[in-house]
Amino acid sequence: MPEVNERRLASITAATDAFNDAVPDIDALIGVVAEHISRASGDFCSVVLLSPDGRQIEPVAAYHPDPGIMADAGHFVGIAMDLEAAGPWKTVLGDRRPVVIPIDPDHLPPNLAPHQAAHIKKWRMRGTAMIPMVAQDRVVGGLNLNRYEGSEPFTEHDIELLESLASRAARAIATAQLLRNQRLLASELEAKVIERTEGMRRAQAEAELASQAKSRFLANMSHELRTPLNAILGFSELLLDDTKGRIDEATRHRFLGQIHAGGEHLLQLINDVLDLSKVEAGQMVLHQQHVVLVDAVREVLSTVEPLARAKAITLAGEPDPALDVVADPGKLKQMLLNLLSNAIKFTPDGGRVSVEARRVDSSIEISVIDTGIGIAAVDIARLFTEFQQIDPGSARRQEGTGLGLALTRHLARLHGGDISVESEPGRGSTFTLRLHAPGSEAAADADRPLILVVEDNPAAAEILGRHLLRGGFRMRVAHTGAEALTMATELKPVAVTLDILLPEIDGWEVLARLKEVEATRNIPVVVVSVVDNPALGRALGAIDYFVKPVDGKALLSRLDKYAFTSRVKREPVRVLAVDDEAANLELVEAQLTPAGFEVLKANGGQEGIDMARSQHPSLILLDLMMPGVNGFDVVEALRADDTTRLIPIMVLTAKVLTESDKRTLNGHVAGIFKRDSYAGAELIGWLRGIVSKTGAQAVSGP
Repeated sequence: MPEVNERRLASITAATDAFNDAVPDIDALIGVVAEHISRASGDFCSVVLLSPDGRQIEPVAAYHPDPGIMADAGHFVGIAMDLEAAGPWKTVLGDRRPVVIPIDPDHLPPNLAPHQAAHIKKWRMRGTAMIPMVAQDRVVGGLNLNRYEGSEPFTEHDIELLESLASRAARAIATAQLLRNQRLLASELEAKVIERTEGMRRAQAEAELASQAKSRFLANMSHELRTPLNAILGFSELLLDDTKGRIDEATRHRFLGQIHAGGEHLLQLINDVLDLSKVEAGQMVLHQQHVVLVDAVREVLSTVEPLARAKAITLAGEPDPALDVVADPGKLKQMLLNLLSNAIKFTPDGGRVSVEARRVDSSIEISVIDTGIGIAAVDIARLFTEFQQIDPGSARRQEGTGLGLALTRHLARLHGGDISVESEPGRGSTFTLRLHAPGSEAAADADRPLILVVEDNPAAAEILGRHLLRGGFRMRVAHTGAEALTMATELKPVAVTLDILLPEIDGWEVLARLKEVEATRNIPVVVVSVVDNPALGRALGAIDYFVKPVDGKALLSRLDKYAFTSRVKREPVRVLAVDDEAANLELVEAQLTPAGFEVLKANGGQEGIDMARSQHPSLILLDLMMPGVNGFDVVEALRADDTTRLIPIMVLTAKVLTESDKRTLNGHVAGIFKRDSYAGAELIGWLRGIVSKTGAQAVSGP
């Protein structure tokens, strides 16, 4: 063995001991590996690691004693590359065998990159060796050594020594990686434990707060309920016990007034609790309209006037008669009543409570101003929390459950507005309610195609509305089935999105009624509801259904909607009627033939399937209730056959359809989408398609 290799052997043995004793930090360890192998061999050495998924390699450390070589060759450290494109490395790491490439600086291959060729010529590189690093049958990475002029070429003995050293380095690196992963895992576990502990602590604190709030609520409600109940029971008992007429008429009238006032107080308490529960459950229904503000304020001021008079409080408020808001009239009065009642409650005798209003941009701001005791800044954040009362610092407990302001904020936000407060202890408070002003929508909105959204959940309607707005549409919301029928007739929208689960009458009933009326039967409807398989109706192809006896005008109207009537004028349109009743087939023929249609008649389900396959009609009119092969069987068979899959089917049936039938056939529905599809392009694309079919103005939007 040449002397130089003996010296290298001693150096490499020392290097092995050095990096085996190195700190387990992987970055420091890899640096030690690169430096010691370079010093022992005299070569430029870089350590290349394989990614955990085995798809990439990355030089993570490099060393050579010559600063010039390091500056010229060390720049590639940290640059990852795909193993597939890494040339010889794929062989080295895949086959786990070293590769040695001799280099002649004066005769370089043409495929080298310019910087590689420049480096080889400048430093007179004579060869490169790539050694795999394998630990416990796992490829960790590899060593890359460049040998320069003045050193002997790589020999088999060199490669054996480097393989041994690479194996030792691989074990050290694998151990360091394992320790690092363990530390990361321990850190993650510790973080999760801390997070879970903190979450449990927060949950416990929230539970305690909830328990305290519930206790306060029960105590407050107990007090509030007992007070009017005691009055009702006490005064009614006095009246019942007066069997000899000793109570004079004036006193009797006063007692009855107390009983009536107690009953109204009880009713208000119950209504507040029920309203709050409705809002939080998303079941509060608003009936918004233009409300002249001065009329609403006058009515509420007259309601609270007796409370103010009892404390000699001056009431004032006469908004500009030109101001109006878009709101539910009843809920607007409820919000104003809550604010004014609170203001009077916390204003000392002889004070003043006033109402002011003004328009600010697209909103109307209604302020209730009092000269009361005021609110500390630290308490303002809790003002609108359910079942909480702010301690005014008075020895006398104020009446109330702490629901009024919380309910007012919920109602304001349900209207798309909000409420704010400015206050200072001893100097009174100003509560400002912000609601939409009529005409605040951009004038251009009137030119957008109108979509009627039938949805009783305000949050769901708002989400859908935002997507429709971005899609170039405007919308109106109907919160009940009855509202939907009225608004569809009055507004003539280009399309209707319909929830199925509605109060009063459900969505399926709304569909049936829309299709019974001339003014609305041609309005396309898309169901937006909780449907397990939104594509099922389109796959089965049922585009409509009617309840027999069929209205001929309605049938022709629907045919025209799907462009069949206009096609009659240009080309023959064949309609296949499938029914087991001959009279029904004759009726359909009598209705369609004068309009130019060619009617094919199939007496039964199987005959209908056969004729559809042989005649390829433009449309199929299908009865559901037939002996043997029924209408559902026909739909399934035709949709399973490539030659008939695209033929539109219109269902005509006297059968009372079950919910399952309706989901299968999707009667009167052009498409079905889930609620989580609101943000997708499918719904907007469908609506734009409806606009083009109905001739409405083109839709703009992203």
